[in-house]
Amino acid sequence: MNRSNDRSAVAQLPPKTGQLMVWIAVFGTIALLGHHQWGGTLLDDSDLDEGPVVSPPGPLPAVARPPVLSPAPSASVAELMVPSVVAAERRPPTRQVIQLRQAIEDPHSRAMCPFYRALDELEGQRPRSSVRILHYGDSILSTDQLSGQIRRTLQHRFGDAGHGFVLLGKPWSWYRHLDVKHGARGNWRPRPLTSDPVSDGMFGLGGVAFETWESNAVAWAGTAKRGPLGTRVASFDLSYLAHPRGGSFDVLVNNRVVRRINTKGDSMGSVHQQIDVVPGGARLKVRTVGNGKVRLFGVTLKSDQPGIVYDSLAINGARVATLERFDKTHWQSELAHAGASLVVLMFGANEAHRQFVALDEYRQHLEQIIRTMRQGAPNAAFLVVGPLDQARRRPDGLLRSRRMPAKLSQLQRQVALNEGCAFYDTYSAMGGKNSMAAWFRKGWGGGDLIHPTGTGSRILGSWISDALLAGYEHYADGEISCGLSVTSL
Repeated sequence: MNRSNDRSAVAQLPPKTGQLMVWIAVFGTIALLGHHQWGGTLLDDSDLDEGPVVSPPGPLPAVARPPVLSPAPSASVAELMVPSVVAAERRPPTRQVIQLRQAIEDPHSRAMCPFYRALDELEGQRPRSSVRILHYGDSILSTDQLSGQIRRTLQHRFGDAGHGFVLLGKPWSWYRHLDVKHGARGNWRPRPLTSDPVSDGMFGLGGVAFETWESNAVAWAGTAKRGPLGTRVASFDLSYLAHPRGGSFDVLVNNRVVRRINTKGDSMGSVHQQIDVVPGGARLKVRTVGNGKVRLFGVTLKSDQPGIVYDSLAINGARVATLERFDKTHWQSELAHAGASLVVLMFGANEAHRQFVALDEYRQHLEQIIRTMRQGAPNAAFLVVGPLDQARRRPDGLLRSRRMPAKLSQLQRQVALNEGCAFYDTYSAMGGKNSMAAWFRKGWGGGDLIHPTGTGSRILGSWISDALLAGYEHYADGEISCGLSVTSL
């Protein structure tokens, strides 16, 4: 039957039949709307507690790399892939009730106050134009699925003030950022602090430097072509190293040379160059001249609109101890330049995979890193996000939780609260012991039984963003008192 015959058949339906079809459609729509829940419970607790009866297919991939192949996610998690709280306007007309999977632990109700105050100023349209968040983590952040979910949720609520920091290069083939275009071409040598560190400890804000002596090596970052977020930029904050053997590079905006920068200097130190552009879509590209050694760090994209700037700072393979490879003064200078209101630390995947960890040494490293970062960001709130559960395959093929994630989660919580930080218990949010096995079965845990899949990452990101928003709502409603500074605790 062709389309014209279809239309004739519909037109000739008896009146009562047509009315019946209309009522069916109306009641069906009402049922669907009634079934939809904003920010509701995302997992079935009873299902998570079933635990370890899954056998993963084939050998497990390497620890540091996020999984590519995993079981297909079930259709029931489709609603988990979008922000749990979305507002069409920057300032929602009413407070929204957020049902939490896991709340942020802040016993003194003051660790998060610098962040909540900043959001309150932003939403109250005071002089503050943006609130910046630095989110450090290991390979779990390297595809920006988890951090990107948080960025999208917060920018939907408070506004898109810019994508934030992006590495000028691809240190790992799977490294990517959502809602932005970036890449590199030519003979760049990535220098992550984990696998190929520079001896001087100057890695920039993101923990990865890129070096070349060659000419016509290029790297770029720019806005997304379409979408509700990431399509507007007003300035690029370009960071690189000045040093005695420094070479030159051209800066191009939308393929037009706007500046030549000579990185040769009498001493070594990071430099930031701000390149302003006409607000809107734009791409910044760096092209080396070949007259000396160029070391690039990254570029920060900021818009001319008020809102959130969210930096996803993934360091693949990182452990807490490896962060001490940063030159302390250099790192603190980069943190101070960023001027963040919130610093998030999410490490533990690489330590948790080990059978044995010297917990006393781990505690000392974590304490030292928090104290070092506080000196660079004294006015920021600090949030420690605990490690995920991990599973291992027993000889009989069953999956059981590794021992170390639970221990590290408890230790991170103790250190965080002792150091005046807030803590988010990812391990408990997932379902606790043996939850990774259940996540693998659902398609939320990867084949290596360490990393979440893209779906799992977005679920975790939605939970963390919900917890941040819920804490802010309590502050805005006067339920959290912020009379004392964090440093006075």
